[in-house]
Amino acid sequence: MHERSPTTVTSLRNTGDPHEIDLATRRAAIADLDDEWFAGLKPTLALFGAGEDSVTTDRSAFLYWCDRRW
Repeated sequence: MHERSPTTVTSLRNTGDPHEIDLATRRAAIADLDDEWFAGLKPTLALFGAGEDSVTTDRSAFLYWCDRRW
């Protein structure tokens, strides 16, 4: 199982507003996600306005989607 970086997890937990998380922190957090959790994001994101066709388990495409949404 992929271990998450304690720094990344801590910085995400300590941020009250997700819009205040800078791009580098978001990218690091996404890179630290284990594959199983990441794959589970697809149906969750669909609930927040991302159509099934636009959300993928490919990390680079997910980063692009995040950059456009945030």
